[in-house]
Amino acid sequence: MPGNIQSPRALLIAVLIQGLTACGGGPAANPGKPQEAAPENIPSPPTLADPGSGEIPDSGANDANGAASTGGGTADGSGGVLCARNGLNCGETRLVDPCEGERSIRCGECAPPQTCGGGGKPNVCGCSPKSRTDACGPRVCGMADDGCGVQVECGTCPDGASCKTDGQCGRLNWVPIRPQGPMPSARMSLAMACDTERKVVVLYGGWNGETVLNDTWEWNGASWTLVNTPSFPDGQSDHAMTYDSARRRVILHGSTSLQDKDVTWEWDGVNWTQFKSARKPAARSGHMMAYDSNRKRTVLFGGLTRTSGPGSSDGEIWEWDGAQWYNPQPSMRPLGRYVQAMAFDAARRLTLMSGGFINTSGGHWYGDTWTWDGLEWKEIRPATVPEARSGHKADYDPIRRRVVFFGGLTASGQRNDTWEWDGNNWVEVQTADRPPARVAHWVSYDVERKELVLFGGFDGKNFLGDMWALKYE
Repeated sequence: MPGNIQSPRALLIAVLIQGLTACGGGPAANPGKPQEAAPENIPSPPTLADPGSGEIPDSGANDANGAASTGGGTADGSGGVLCARNGLNCGETRLVDPCEGERSIRCGECAPPQTCGGGGKPNVCGCSPKSRTDACGPRVCGMADDGCGVQVECGTCPDGASCKTDGQCGRLNWVPIRPQGPMPSARMSLAMACDTERKVVVLYGGWNGETVLNDTWEWNGASWTLVNTPSFPDGQSDHAMTYDSARRRVILHGSTSLQDKDVTWEWDGVNWTQFKSARKPAARSGHMMAYDSNRKRTVLFGGLTRTSGPGSSDGEIWEWDGAQWYNPQPSMRPLGRYVQAMAFDAARRLTLMSGGFINTSGGHWYGDTWTWDGLEWKEIRPATVPEARSGHKADYDPIRRRVVFFGGLTASGQRNDTWEWDGNNWVEVQTADRPPARVAHWVSYDVERKELVLFGGFDGKNFLGDMWALKYE
């Protein structure tokens, strides 16, 4: 080799010899005597990375104190470097240390779903995916994890059927519920919300044709319980309720009297607490609320107020954070309305609003669809839309990732159809059975029992007190 330029292989061997000397593995260096150059035919240790490529392997980064980094998660810096040079990153193995000779070294741990040697190579993190048959097991539809974080399709269901959470095909159907013991009286214009922490559906108020009600009931999947509370809101009808999952409170807003007073209440499972706020939405009826779990805000829109004029709505949007109300000012907004349907679409992180009514110029039903993201309203124009209506109610099904609504009043009368929003389009749900047509009822998704619960309403002649559940059969 020309001049004093050494080959990469010779440089590496020289470094190793110096390392052995520093570790006490060779003769002590004599400052007064030049060290002999390492012969080029000395083989490198077989367990180290082959330097024949002409590159000197990385010796590992140093920390602030000059110590070698641990590389594969070991407590010994040189062990981490040795593991990395040999392409190993997990488990325990035996390697040749330049200072200590052959010794046992732990190379680190694997992050799930990978395991040490799982891909077929010892001391290397990896994962061997299951076959489709093994991953799906008894599932005949939907998706399953292959054990390595990849979803595989297990099959599809025939027309008219949907895939249930257990991977079996089933058909959604409305099923009558016959509660044990006492239950709320027949009524319309009530409100409900599912308390997911306490695993009950909470009902408050409504109108039975004679009295504006102020009773609190809770449904546990088998029976209703009338809860006597120290304090409670005035009698309410056409009020709004939703559940704040972050603060574990049911939120109520509204006032039958439409008086300018504090009408924000929270239910904690024991008592109703009234909140006073200097800045707040005016008392109103026929508005709707939905809890945005992504932003941790309760969203309120629409409703009749004293200031909006007879039969009209100002189209305001308000948000409640648990301490105060905010009044966003988007650049565009839906026209004012009341008794629309609204729910938070958690899969798409948007509040969805559908329909509503305005009682001016002979009355007008809306059939439009809007979403609210916390900053702006956006009108959606799907290929299929339900008939324009009001007085229908909606909630979000987290299992099927759909917003579902039932019934309502159209220009042709009360309806008993079921529709769901999949993020792009409205789809009518065909069921073998269904509740009688109605308006001013309420639906709430019971997370514990995985079903959409319906109660009350008005069929044009009678106040209703029946219960139904939309679920798989």
